[in-house]
Amino acid sequence: MSLLHNFLIALSLVLSTFGCTPSSTKPEFNLLTAAPKPICRIAVLPFVNTTDYVQGNAIVYRIFVAELNRLGGFSVAQEGDVRRILRQMQLTPKEVPGYEQRRVLADRLRVDAIVMGEIVAMHEEEGDMETNPLLAVDLKLLPSESNTPMITTYHSRRGEDYRKVMHFGMVNTMTTLAVNVSDEILEIWFAKGVKPCAP
Repeated sequence: MSLLHNFLIALSLVLSTFGCTPSSTKPEFNLLTAAPKPICRIAVLPFVNTTDYVQGNAIVYRIFVAELNRLGGFSVAQEGDVRRILRQMQLTPKEVPGYEQRRVLADRLRVDAIVMGEIVAMHEEEGDMETNPLLAVDLKLLPSESNTPMITTYHSRRGEDYRKVMHFGMVNTMTTLAVNVSDEILEIWFAKGVKPCAP
């Protein structure tokens, strides 16, 4: 057999071993509202970072807000407005607002819903030839008038989950991984009925 034929056989074995799509890891979600009401305006509170990754909360928070706006078309309260009101309420970035505090926040920002999040795991594993980032987040979407979340979601991903063949397709940066994780969470939310109100 020719060298080309042998190469094609070897390549087909590699493809069958690694596959051509990302790993089947999917967000774990709990839909707590049978039919979520359309959301006209939404606020995303600063995420709580329980890891040692410096500025991890700022990175994931801003990427999630950007993807929420880009993919969902929601009107999203400005980060500066959210942080200003939290400061006025004398809440530190690591403090989680209670129900009454969230109602005040929602009223002042004129939002219908609030996203709260926690970064559970975030680090980068350095290999000989590549970096393999890991990100795990726990998010919940709450209506402004209730203490019961519409939906809660836990999602964890590694850069190597997106490997296609050998090193091709692997995500090597935390920024790209955060975009992918945000998009996959939002896809679940949209599929379960979370949507903006009619313009």
